[in-house]
Order: sequence, then structure tokens, then C-alpha cells
Amino acid sequence: MQTRIPLNSGIITLALSLTFASAVRADFSPITITSGSYNQDVVVEKTATVPLVPGGYTTASMDGGTNNNGDAWYEMGYCTNAPTTGIPTAGSTITSESAANHQFKFAPSYTANDAILIDSTTPYTNATFTFTSPAPYAGLSLLTSGGNGGCTFKYTVHHQDGSTEIGNTNSADWFFVSGQAFTANGRINAQSFSYDNTNSLNPRLYAKDIVLANTTSPVTSVDLAFVSSSAGAHTCFMAISGATTLAGNYNPINVTGYNADIVVEASAPQPTGSLTNAGVTTATMDNGTLNTGDTWFEKGYVPQALSAGLPAAGGTVTNAVAADHRYTFPPSYVGNDAIYTTFSNSTANITFASPASYSALSFLTSAGHGPVTNALTIQHADGSSENNTLVSPDWFSASPIAFNAQGRVNVSNKTVDNVNNGFPRLFAIDISLANTVSPVTNIVVTYQGTNTSPVAVVFAVSGAAGAVAPIYAIQPPSYKVFPGSNLVFSASVSGTAPITYQWQKGTNGVYVNLSNGGNVAGATTDTLTLSNVGYPDRADYRLVASNVAGTVNSNPGTLTVLSLLSNIVLPGDTITGFGLNYPSAENPTKVIDGTTDKYLNFGANNGSPFLGPVGVVVTPSQGRSIVTSLRFYAANDTTARDPANYTLEGSVDGSTYTLISSNVITMPDARNTVGGAALDPLNQSLVEADFANTNGYTSYKLSVYNVKNLAGANSMQVGEVEFLGVLDLTGFPSIANGLNSLTAYQGSSANFSVTASGNPAPTFQWQKQSGSGFLNLSDNANVFGSQTTSLTLNSVDFSDAIGYRVIAANTLGSITSSVATLRVISTLTDVTAIGDPIIELGDQSAGFWGTASNADNAIDAYGNKYVNGGSGFSAPAGFAPFSGPVGLIVTPSIGTTLVSGLRIYTADGNVERDPADYTLEGSNDGNSFTVISSGALALPADRNSTLPIDPTISAMQEILFANSHVYSSYRITFQHTKDDSTAAALQFGELELLGVQAQAPPTVSVGAGGTPGTLVISSSQPGTLLSATNLLSSGTIWASEGPINGSVIVTPAAGTPKKFYRVSVP
Repeated sequence: MQTRIPLNSGIITLALSLTFASAVRADFSPITITSGSYNQDVVVEKTATVPLVPGGYTTASMDGGTNNNGDAWYEMGYCTNAPTTGIPTAGSTITSESAANHQFKFAPSYTANDAILIDSTTPYTNATFTFTSPAPYAGLSLLTSGGNGGCTFKYTVHHQDGSTEIGNTNSADWFFVSGQAFTANGRINAQSFSYDNTNSLNPRLYAKDIVLANTTSPVTSVDLAFVSSSAGAHTCFMAISGATTLAGNYNPINVTGYNADIVVEASAPQPTGSLTNAGVTTATMDNGTLNTGDTWFEKGYVPQALSAGLPAAGGTVTNAVAADHRYTFPPSYVGNDAIYTTFSNSTANITFASPASYSALSFLTSAGHGPVTNALTIQHADGSSENNTLVSPDWFSASPIAFNAQGRVNVSNKTVDNVNNGFPRLFAIDISLANTVSPVTNIVVTYQGTNTSPVAVVFAVSGAAGAVAPIYAIQPPSYKVFPGSNLVFSASVSGTAPITYQWQKGTNGVYVNLSNGGNVAGATTDTLTLSNVGYPDRADYRLVASNVAGTVNSNPGTLTVLSLLSNIVLPGDTITGFGLNYPSAENPTKVIDGTTDKYLNFGANNGSPFLGPVGVVVTPSQGRSIVTSLRFYAANDTTARDPANYTLEGSVDGSTYTLISSNVITMPDARNTVGGAALDPLNQSLVEADFANTNGYTSYKLSVYNVKNLAGANSMQVGEVEFLGVLDLTGFPSIANGLNSLTAYQGSSANFSVTASGNPAPTFQWQKQSGSGFLNLSDNANVFGSQTTSLTLNSVDFSDAIGYRVIAANTLGSITSSVATLRVISTLTDVTAIGDPIIELGDQSAGFWGTASNADNAIDAYGNKYVNGGSGFSAPAGFAPFSGPVGLIVTPSIGTTLVSGLRIYTADGNVERDPADYTLEGSNDGNSFTVISSGALALPADRNSTLPIDPTISAMQEILFANSHVYSSYRITFQHTKDDSTAAALQFGELELLGVQAQAPPTVSVGAGGTPGTLVISSSQPGTLLSATNLLSSGTIWASEGPINGSVIVTPAAGTPKKFYRVSVP
């Protein structure tokens, strides 16, 4: 099945087409044509095999909620290849797979609402199970699960005595979570009817028990209210049971209150078979006589939409935009029912059952893959003939509509689409006749062109005798020109003479008559000439033709006068993207590469619905400039992705941006289909946005927040953007590149630099943040270049970790850069290494995250992320909310270490998953752990790739703390992520434990010296020899005996009965 994109009806297509029907004084009445005129059957009659209606057997789905898209449940018996899979038959009772004392009864029918659905959308935020027979219970049990992660919900149990019991609990995702009550072993797409997860032990329903305090008063109802969930989650409740004692049996309770149909019933049509094989049609609008793909159907064919389709066979309709035009459809849809032409069936003959004289004819027509042009030879009873042209618009065109079928059917699989969606359409095309006396006997229709795909159909012909209002054979064209051009708007008009003409100029739909003078000529003829056009001539132009039968307006022709300004951005200029989520082949450089190769960005949602902003930051190599226009070129793909607005900002320091212009834009539907084509503004599809601006900038930030179809588009695309303006030669100082923040090791050097310009050349002054202000820097031993474009800080310390900026000034003024921050990090080394034994803690996601949950990822020297799913109620299915604690135990292979710092690096996305706190503990036996440090975390928003980590450039947070104890193992735990409610897991890119390897204590020995009364004390390590006369439980005083390196000889003092020695090493 092919998607149809409406054409830009008023500009290019119709410049070559015939007019659509307009009001005339003589009515157009149906003409009966012979049955032999119809040469193909393109309409599925209402008595054909029942179609498959996407979303026609449910009102909601587990994936899409009331959008009714994605996967839903199906009843046992519907899947003919696996008939035992699915939800039990309607009204049946099951016993929980995990608790034999729990039984549940399903809704009595799956052709109506069969479950309660709650989610974040009104009015489905709450619902109520009402008990048909209130009774007292000690406990209740809900049969429930959720799509896209389930939810936390509030329950309110109402008793007959007026009391209530309130609480919060959760419903888990319908995949992977253990303790299921029922396993459906399959699900179905509510729109495409494709099966998924058949016999896979998924999806599932769970029993959620509620303990009641009031066990005497009957329960009358239970309210269920949405509290929180992951984005796009939808939760169902299929049944409720109750127990009179908590240890007793939970028996089904009959209830009302179902608010959604989420089960495809077993009696629904099967997604098998075709109408092609059944011989219902001989040709289709999609694929002609191949008889596959989409075509028309008769009203009454779709049970869920009885008003959709073509009128009943033989029925008569009135043109929706011209009440004087009526058409009668073929007498039967069983057999040939259309006049059909295509390249391979190029000729048809429309024979009038009763020849008659006409002044004009009207054809009810449309085309697949259109528009389609057919040549007409109108033959009269007197033997004369006249020629004309019939242009049939595409059946998904936006042109004025004579009849809207509100649906089509794919004969290959019986699936209908676009039901009550405004498509497909039929159009009325009028032609006037020169011979209005001799009866018309027949019309020969001949396909024009060599394209083999398009097909055209005519269902009916009507005719008018007498005066007819003007009919446009050729509509005014549209133009894109540069200022100074001369151009002609013309139209070809027929109808009852005499015809008078008046050209009009329109802005925003408001038209005024033109008169000759200035650069306008021919204002009251069928040809309008505009000379030396300028920007004030930008407008829509239409012709008003009048005669005795009426007044008819032409379609407007649009005049676009393009700017003569030059593009100040060149291919190869520095450009970066934001909302960074784009294919490598469609990267930000494509915005300014001088071709129509597109830039595509998937936005913050990485798909549909599109969420901006996305865009680019570009620094023209030509220097400071004044931009007053943007020219957006269409890409080659669906119009849904086209930008619908823009925001342009400028900067003179590369960091601080000022708004220049912000507005909506309407990209043309025409595509620039040739990828990589050189820019040609006069002949390519584009829109130009002009605005006032007198300020010069060195960098520009272009943002797109919305696209044409936010809900349906998965990305934003643009073929090219030209920044039109002039170079700013005023000489005012400017800074081309922003000042970047730096990270440097303690004791190393750091260098800040800028590129600046101005005339006269600017001077510079670097400043350092001090409290709420800034102080000028001057050169000294640790500062160099304080009055140049490059500032160097030598031997940086933690006290240097603060903000820096530079001021560039000349006689015209000054500019202050943005503030850049210097981060100083420790020189301590990472005591962990690749391959160190690691044990993960708290992960109950049952392997959902695959290799990302491998604990070795946490210490691999790369940004490969480590993911821990935690213990949230839908953790096994990979959905929020996150619940901790989680963590790791690592045993450094180098042995006992003294750790006094740590670094945690961000992963490649999902900021909400960053750890928000930590607790680091140490152990020397692997069982008993002592807290070393704990606190909050604030990891940066910048993300890391999977490249090797480097603390000076990678995004991370470093934490230093005091610690004097050595340990052989470390346990780090995390309780929370940045946003537990939306985080499906906790993740980070790398963990480093900063410290030193602990030295083994020195070995000290004492022996008799060579001289009587002396001792020889030996130490295995150099250090300081300490002595004490007593060893006290606390407060022992150790005195230094001097350095020791190997052995020393000491002579104990007389009167000292005992002395203790030890060696202290650094």
C-alpha cells in the first residue's frame, strides 16, 4: 500500500490543468452512458467479502492507548496458526498460574468494552469497577498489566457503610515480569493485524492483591486512578476477584465499568485472503490491471463506517463545491464500472445512450499516481469533432473536491484505510464545447505520456445546455524570480461570450483589483504583465472572469521574488549540530554544503512524535556579517518532516546569543528529489524568510522547534539553508569562537584562547572570577598572556578552578566573552584495572539490557556504558520507574589500596539514568564494609561516546574525600537516579577509584651491637626510627631517634629499664 502525499494544487500542477467545476447558470445534469463505455471494474461492491478494518475491533491498545495503534490482546481462536494462544474466551474463568487460590472471570464479550484502561490522558486518568452484587471481603485482587511499563495507580475501595480504603500500588509491564496470573502467548497489532510473540511466554497478566481493613461492610465499587508511569504507558484491568479471608479463595466478582475494548474478538475477520483472487475487481488505482493494492469501495462495505465509500451503484450525487453539478454513478459495481485509461490501456470510448446537444461537459474523475492527462475527441452527430484535454488530479490531491469517498480498500489483503480521513477524492473537470448545436454521440479518451504507473478513471459525465460561466482551460502559473525580472500571468478561459476580465493581487487571502500603470499592464485582459518586479510585488495573482452566466475566480498564481543578497556561509565553514541525533550521512554539514543533500535530525524523542529544538550553529569564515534573510530548501522526503518554524540568533562571542528573528514558515509540498544537486533557487522547491536586522554577528544559531506534522514525523529534515546578507565592515570588535571550559590536572598548565577581529585591531584583557565579579589578570610566574588572545595558567591548583573571560576592545567599543570554567582534577591514579573482579548488586532486570548490564563495562577504560535495571516493578521489561539500591563490589588486583577520590563518567544518553547519589565503602574481608564517603552526585549533562575515556575531555564528576584506611575491596552503591520516575535503569560510562597502592609495613629487628651496651636495629624500609618507653592504650608518646636506612646502632640510656622501637615510612 502506498502513502499519498497531497499535491500543491494551486501552483505547479494546476498551471497545466483544466479547471475544477464552478457555478454556472445552466445546470450540469447526469448523462446516461452505455454499459460498454465502462472498461474496467475498479470498485469493490458492498456485498464482497467483509474487509479487515485497522483498529476496527478495538477502541484502544496496550501500546497506543486510545490512539489504538501498536499491539493489543486477541481472543483464543483468532490466530488460526496458534489457536490456543491469546486471552481466554469471553466470559470464561481462569485460575492464576502463580496462586491456585486466585480465580478471575473475563468480560462477557470482546465485541464491546472489555477492560478498564487508565493512563495519563483525559478522560482515562480514572475509572471505576462497580460491583453488581456488593459483598464484604477481606481482600481483593485485580487482574492487570501495562503496556510500555505499566503504572503506579491509586485505588479507592468504597464500602456500603460510606467508608473508603485508599492506597497506591502498581501494575507491571505485560512482558517478562515473574509471578504472572495468566500468559497469553501472543499479541496482535490493532492496525496491521500482524502477530507477535506467539508462544513466547509473553505477554502476561498479573494478580495485584489489596488487603482490606473493613471486612464487614460490603464493597460496592473500586476506583482506579492513574498516578505515574513511563511515557506512553497504558494499563489495563481485565477482572477483579475477592476473598472473605486472606488465606481463602479469591473468587470472581461480576462488575460493570469497562471503558475500553482492548481485545480483538475471535469472530473478527481474518488477516488472510484477498479480493484479487476472488475476482471482485479487474483493476485498481494503485497498480492498474495488475489488480493489487488500493482502490475504491461502495458505501455499506465497511460495517464500522457505513457512510464511507462511493455512492450506491446508480446513485446520484451533487458536487460538493458546485451545487449545479450532479453526477450519476454506474448502474452496478459487479462488473465494469469505470472508464479507465493508463499507458497499457490507452484508449476508452464514452458512448452517450441518448445523444444530445451541450454547451459544456463535466467529468467526475481522479487518478492514481496522478495527475493524468488524457486527450478528448468529442464526436457529434453531424460528423464533426472537436478536441480537448482532460487532466485528472491524483485521488489524494488537495484540489477542490466534488466527492470525498472517505476510504479505500487494499484488494491484496482486504484492509481498508483512510476511513473518514478525508481521502480519497473525486474531482469535477469542466470543458466547454464549440459545437453547441449538434448532439454529442461519444467521446474518445486517449492516455497521454509514457509513464506506465498512473491510471485515470471517469465514473460519470454530466452536461449543460445554454449559457455557462467561464471555464478555465489553463490556470495562471506561479513564478520564482529575482528583482528586476519581467513576467506574464495568463489564463485560457472559455464559456459563453462575451467574457470580461479583471486581475487581482492578493495578500493573506485578501484580494484587490489591479489597474494599469506603473509596472502593471493588461489588468483587464486575460494576460497580465508585470515589469521590473520588486519585493513589493510578492503576492498571489488571480483572474476574475465574468459573463452572463456568472463570475469565476481562477486559481491563484504565486509570485515569489527572491533576495539578491549573497549567502555569507560557505561550504566547509565551521558548523555543529544540536539535538544531536542524526545519521552520519545526513549530518549538520549538509545544511551548508551547497547542494540539496539533506540534514536530518531525530530530535529529543529519537523518533515520533518529533520533539525539538534541533538545529545548527555556524561560524562564517568570511567574518562578521549582517543576515537579513534565510532560504530553506525542501528535502527529498515526506513533507511531514519539513520545518514549520525557525529561530535565528546571532553571537559576537560564540557563546552568548541574541535573537534576530523567529517566525513560522510553510515549506512547499514539492520536493527536491535529486540528492546532491547544486543549488538553483529559481527552479528548486524552497521558501524564503526575510526580516529586519542591522546588527552584525560572527556566529549564528538556527533552531527548529516544530515540523509540519509533530505527531507523525520522526525527525526534522531540510535540504539546505542559505544565510543571506552582507559582510559587516564597521570594525566593531568581535569574538568568532566561544571560550571553551577546560579541565587540567593539578600542577599542569591550562590555556584559554579566542579568535577575535576588529578595525582597528582590538586590545585584550583577561579576567578571573572573584565572588560575584571579575578581577583583571596580569602576567606573573603563573599567568602568561593576560593581554593577548591566549591566556596560559601555569602550575594550576584547586584554587584556580573558577571562571575566566576576556574583553576585546578598540576605539569603536568592546565585547566581553562568555565565561569559561577551569576544572582542576587530582593527579591521583585509578587503582582499578581492566579485569579486576567485579560483582554487581541489585539488578533485577533479568538480562533485559543484554551486554550493557555486564559489570565489566564499568571498568574497561572506555565509555561503554554499564546499565543496572534495579528493582522497579517493571524492571524485567526495561521500563521506569527505577528503584535502588544498586551497585558494584570491586577488588583491585594490585592489592590493598588507599582510596581518597572517585570519578564517574556519563554514558552515551538518557540523562535521567545518571546516578544521583553514592556511598563508597571498604572491606578487607569481603563481607564487612565500612563507609568511606557518601553524598549527592551531579553528573554533567554532556554525554560520552564509547571511545577511550580521558578525564581532561570526557564528561565526568570527580569527588575527593579524606580517608586514611586501606582496603582490599570496595563497594559503591547508588540509591537513586536523576529522575527515578522516568529512568528505566541506572547507567554510567566508567568508574574510577582514585588513590595509591598501600605499602607493606616495614620489618624491624633488634640485635646486640658489637660494643657492649649497644643495640643494632635494622629496618626493611628506609624511614624514621621512633621510640617510646611505655605502650599505653592511648596517648603513647613516640620520640624520633633519627632516620634509619638499613641498620643503626643505639645505646640505651642508663636507668631506662625498657624501650620500644618502630619505624615510620613515608
